[in-house]
Amino acid sequence: MSFDGTAWRSYTAGQYPGLQYDEYYVVSTGPGNVKYIGGWGPGLVVVNAANEIERVLNTSNGLQPSVQLFPFVVVGGVATDRSGIAWLTSRTPTGDTTLVKLNPGGSLDYVTGCMYELPDTSGVCKTRSPLRILADVVIDDYGTKWFTNYGRFETEGSSGLYYYNETRNLPGTRGGWGKLTKLDGLSDNQVWSLAVDRFGDVWVGSNLGISIIYSPTNPKASIAPYRPLSDQIIQDILVDPLNRKWVATKRGVFLLSQDGTNVLEHYTVENTGGRLLNDDVASIALDGKTGVVYFGTEKGLTSLSTPAVAPNRSFAELKVYPNPYEIPASAPVTVDGLVAGSSLKVFTVDGALVRAVDSPGGRVGFWDGTDGRGALVSSGVYVVVAYSEDGTEVGSAKIAVIRK
Repeated sequence: MSFDGTAWRSYTAGQYPGLQYDEYYVVSTGPGNVKYIGGWGPGLVVVNAANEIERVLNTSNGLQPSVQLFPFVVVGGVATDRSGIAWLTSRTPTGDTTLVKLNPGGSLDYVTGCMYELPDTSGVCKTRSPLRILADVVIDDYGTKWFTNYGRFETEGSSGLYYYNETRNLPGTRGGWGKLTKLDGLSDNQVWSLAVDRFGDVWVGSNLGISIIYSPTNPKASIAPYRPLSDQIIQDILVDPLNRKWVATKRGVFLLSQDGTNVLEHYTVENTGGRLLNDDVASIALDGKTGVVYFGTEKGLTSLSTPAVAPNRSFAELKVYPNPYEIPASAPVTVDGLVAGSSLKVFTVDGALVRAVDSPGGRVGFWDGTDGRGALVSSGVYVVVAYSEDGTEVGSAKIAVIRK
């Protein structure tokens, strides 16, 4: 199903016979707003920017079956690299084709090999013995593909975190493949979720918390010694424009600081007054244009407005609202149109500094109508000035304040 902000639209096998089944469970978005929708049995559906079905991939046109003798193929995840290749995972195909490349022209290629292990005595590489499952996939800043192996629908998996890079010879890899386990410093071998943050670090969510790989070009030597949320099953990780981490668990949603050392917020059914529909949160998504975060549960979707709005590349015109601003007020003034890492200063019209304010770091910042001592300012017109992090760019706007 899709939602355009007003209405829902469904895509079913009854409407589109090429879909075969209705069991679709994972969505990835690529360049040009192309959607890749993986199914538990029917394969992969490609939906274009106009939200029309463009292509269906299954056992009839290139994907190997996940169950022998049946046209049943499970696609666990898709990620698109900088060259436009969509990398998709196929669960335990009968052949050595668990990692598939969907090229920009539409052709398919298969990454064959033994996924780090040696072949069996017959010289054949297999994904079933030992069991090696690739579920979801993310791509880091160096083109390395990282794969989950467990999840809500995947109750058995590989004995470790696999990764693959076809162009870089990373330390400890074989044939492009590498593998990390608890012996290397991972919190656990059951990998439920992955994310690449704004610094290029790889965050690995397991059933025993999070491991952070701070130098992905040498993974075995760069697993951070601390493990955030080590008592939680990490079902999803989302990195927002402020580089904070939103973490979905079976006990609510945690918002972590950039480095993961501090829990900034913990959202549950109880402390949100039921706005979060279920503490067992399966997935998280963010609309970077509005800062709205969506939480997916088996009881439905919950949304939360946040200041995590993707920053502008340069200052154009700052917008401040509400304007005029009546104080005292229950909510602060919003300053919209910031570049990354902006700082704010509020001046009187004759140039006297009223207050310096730290912004969250994204597109929006806030001012509560107080001066540097915390006292409410007098009625009048004020100038809000925003500075880029290096001070080379400046934006400004005026706001009228009415003190009641």
